[in-house]
Amino acid sequence: MKTIVLGAVLIGLLAACGGGSSTPDSGIQFPDGSTTCDLFTQSGCAAGEKCTWIRAAASPTSQVGTVGCAPESATPVAADGVCTYGAAGDTTGFDNCAKGLICLADSRVDMAEGQCRAICNLDATGSVAGACTENFACTQYINFFANGDADPVAGLCNHRCDPLTQERFDGLAACGSADPAQPTLGCYGIPPFLIRADVETEFACANVINPDFGHYHPAKDAMGKTYLNVCGPGFIIGYIVSEAQNMELACIGLCRPGETSNATPEAQALKNGVDPFQCTRLAGADANHECRYWWGFEDGALPTSPFSNTLGMCLNRLAYTYDDDGVATTPEVPWPSCADLSPIDDPGAEPDDVPAMGSTPAMPDTTPENLEWACGSLPPPMMATARKSHGVTEMNKHIRVIPLATPEQAMQSLEEYERIHGRR
Repeated sequence: MKTIVLGAVLIGLLAACGGGSSTPDSGIQFPDGSTTCDLFTQSGCAAGEKCTWIRAAASPTSQVGTVGCAPESATPVAADGVCTYGAAGDTTGFDNCAKGLICLADSRVDMAEGQCRAICNLDATGSVAGACTENFACTQYINFFANGDADPVAGLCNHRCDPLTQERFDGLAACGSADPAQPTLGCYGIPPFLIRADVETEFACANVINPDFGHYHPAKDAMGKTYLNVCGPGFIIGYIVSEAQNMELACIGLCRPGETSNATPEAQALKNGVDPFQCTRLAGADANHECRYWWGFEDGALPTSPFSNTLGMCLNRLAYTYDDDGVATTPEVPWPSCADLSPIDDPGAEPDDVPAMGSTPAMPDTTPENLEWACGSLPPPMMATARKSHGVTEMNKHIRVIPLATPEQAMQSLEEYERIHGRR
């Protein structure tokens, strides 16, 4: 099992945005005042009961719930089956899913209908109670197992996937969409360094909110809200500039990176990625939108992930700046092009060297220049060692979790988008 908190932005910089309850709440409160009900082991409840999420309020203006014990259904619905909630209330606002499952449905609609998904522990891995099964990731949805801005105590298991091909790990195209040519499901994720530092990168399938939101399109739906799955398939959320006062969330295209440096014309030509997943295939992306390796935005203190050397992000290097001389009074300069960087480290202490991790005082390391900017893959000796790139150094600021939208919220947003812009 792999764990992912779906709801942060890429490129290291996330901001708070829409969704959530209109009724502030300090957190999850158990009906009987105890904490014995366990969502993952399904213990703490009487015989014939299950530990679940009970919806006390479910309306467009108020979504409030609690973890507690509720009667099991006489005809429990299995995983992926169609489920319904009872009327919102402390003794009625639970679903008819089997024990250990939860009904993924619109939190703003009373007695909503949805699909049963396994309840999971956002911190669990392997065989720990609450861990998702193989090929599933633990994902966070808005207004599930949390109220307002409180951290959720649990998540829902979703299919893991490849963000470039959009295939589920079980081989289904377009994340299992009924019509892959018109996908309603997409593969979404984020480097864990932007959310938490104890898990590797993960991607999971979720409903697409705006299928036409492509490269550098503002990352807000038709109602002005931002969710992790607000972009079209193949795009994730990130900041399109590095200056805090001008930061704007947008959809960022994904790419297949190549070994790029100034060593040869062939190596220089790979700055935009490898065919057919080059940045230049994206509408609005010119030659300055370069494909930077995913590992450059992961936590350098953790082992690499399966995506570290195979996935990249299309970033307009001219929009991101860094301090090249260490002098606070001089303006920062744009990121260098991967095509201009050496595959070896120049001798001497250069201002734009990344300081060796943990060095005191900070001294330049001997990392090749192209690796300092995530323009090449990590060689085996560096795969399990401390590392960092300018991507992590310059961009990991202002981090805040953004959750997934439920299928119904995605549909409402899509309908509003089509009302304004017309159908695809």
